[in-house]
Amino acid sequence: MALLNPTRRPVTRRWPITLLLLSGLLLSACPVRQGGPSEHVEGGGPSDPDADVPPEALAELEQALSLMEEGALDAAQRKLERVLAQHPDSPASERAALLQAVIQVRGGGGPEATQALRAAAEDDDLSLSVRRTAAAYLALRQVQARDRDGALELLRELYPGNTPPTLVAEADRQPLLMLLVDARRAEGDPQATFEALSWLYQLGDARGREFARGRGLALARTDLDPDVRERLMGSPDDFTRGYASVGHLEAELEAADGDGERVQALRAALAELAPILARLNDGQLIDALETRLGAFSDPTPLRIGALLPLSGSDRRVGQRALGGLLVAQGAFRGSAQGGVTLAIEDTSSSARGAASGVKALAAQGVSVIIGPLSNAEAMAAAREAESLGVPLVAMNLDRSVTEAGPHTFRLFLDSRREVEVLLGEAARAGARRVAVLYPDVPLGRDVASQAREVAEGLGVSVVEAIGYKTSATDFSKLAREVRAAKASAVLVPDVGTRVSLIMPYLAAEQLWCTPPGQDAGEGRRALLCLGTVTWLEGSLLTRTASYVQGARVAASYATQVQTPENARFVRLHRAWMGEDPDLFAAYAYTAAALAQALVRQGHTDRLAVRGALSRLQGAPGLLSDVTSAPGGELVQPPALLEVRDEAFVPLGEGR
Repeated sequence: MALLNPTRRPVTRRWPITLLLLSGLLLSACPVRQGGPSEHVEGGGPSDPDADVPPEALAELEQALSLMEEGALDAAQRKLERVLAQHPDSPASERAALLQAVIQVRGGGGPEATQALRAAAEDDDLSLSVRRTAAAYLALRQVQARDRDGALELLRELYPGNTPPTLVAEADRQPLLMLLVDARRAEGDPQATFEALSWLYQLGDARGREFARGRGLALARTDLDPDVRERLMGSPDDFTRGYASVGHLEAELEAADGDGERVQALRAALAELAPILARLNDGQLIDALETRLGAFSDPTPLRIGALLPLSGSDRRVGQRALGGLLVAQGAFRGSAQGGVTLAIEDTSSSARGAASGVKALAAQGVSVIIGPLSNAEAMAAAREAESLGVPLVAMNLDRSVTEAGPHTFRLFLDSRREVEVLLGEAARAGARRVAVLYPDVPLGRDVASQAREVAEGLGVSVVEAIGYKTSATDFSKLAREVRAAKASAVLVPDVGTRVSLIMPYLAAEQLWCTPPGQDAGEGRRALLCLGTVTWLEGSLLTRTASYVQGARVAASYATQVQTPENARFVRLHRAWMGEDPDLFAAYAYTAAALAQALVRQGHTDRLAVRGALSRLQGAPGLLSDVTSAPGGELVQPPALLEVRDEAFVPLGEGR
């Protein structure tokens, strides 16, 4: 211990420990995740690494870490000195001393800092976690000193086999993982290299993920030993299995040479591989493989295009939409739908990327483009699509995107139609005094405005429209205002998690959600509760189901509606993507299925597709038929659900 902090007296060690993930600033490189390695507890120590750390010492360490991240190194040092002075015989002292050495390194310390790290890395009396963390920083220090070979050698010695770095500051995590990849590759162990690449892909930023993809594909495309390749392809880890399988499939494609039976087997292999690549956000690689396979049967396939944010801030919703596209495309069955192939471009979550994507897809000869998802991207894509004469089916919230021109259509959530359905239900139930409680965000304000407009034609009135901050947790004043307004219905266009906070406050004012025609109970006032599709998100029914019984929910999409087409889609999505589809997946599926149908019907040139979209009548959708409306809107009426017990069910179902 004195080697980590030479000015301090040695401390007594009693327990081998695993250093803690503190405040999200120090991150393990072996997270628990689907198909990947689990977190290790090293040295036979307790499963809870905090078990023997005094709470006050733990708090000081957390504060020190926060100060380190903010660059306040002197203040962090003082915190750590306090821990060392007050808890000399606690595992907290090992952590404090290690962090002092890290501060010296990150603060540009000289040879003494390097010597302290080297000594810690070689001190068998220290816990394995402390030694390996010291080695990690020593390796980074060696790279700074232009001794990359020495850094790689150190990592090969102290991170052998399947043992990952235990503890690394967030800012240093990615450089270390890149070093670890190179160390394992130099060691000649493909399996260990893939493991490190997988950690980097999950924990790194966009640059780190791109590095991991590139190195993973390059490694998979080398002449691996057959037994090694088989082990890699059988890995439970998505990254390893996915990219190792890509290398194998590409090699088999080169050897297929038009052999029909062999090509069919490769299609089946791609059907198994596609869900894995989709989870890795690599839809472009799926498309490339599908195109190569399609070339054996149709050298000039018909094409539709898609613009999705597969990287950048919106990549998670882009991935969900990609899942819907792939289900519609039949990618998991190893063949394009009816000879129609899908070309995908990544918008990088930017308007510029969306415009560039339109140009790229147009150059590939697509007949129609699906997407993008955000308002800014959709507007930019629509302008570019109009200039090139390519039909575009946007999936964004802002209806004004269709004003770009005659080639632009929109197929997505329509809050106004949800409001029309809900207020129509209120009118039928005789609940004619409606209060709107809305989050003070653009969509919430839009719904409040739409409610006022729609109410006039339905014989109901909006007696209150009250906004609140999304950070609010106390809704007592809001509930009193609803009661004072003598509202008989309340519309809350918010996510289920916040609705679950609001409803108990209404109940405290004796305002209870009650099905039409039923009594609320003695001393209670019945309230018809109305929700939008966002009620389906979050934990509303698991937390506060008793407060929303009989509520009506207008849903532009819901897995609960069992039309034949939706039941099939939900079943396939669950089987292939491992989860229920959401709005983005559902609308992407609908748009792709619609585009495929039009192209297969002979509307192959862009002018014909535009005309067919503008005249659409009764095209099959997931919940109901899709119809063209004036101005480029493709309309699919929302379903009406009710809350019954602890479930959302279609209104009237089972009664």
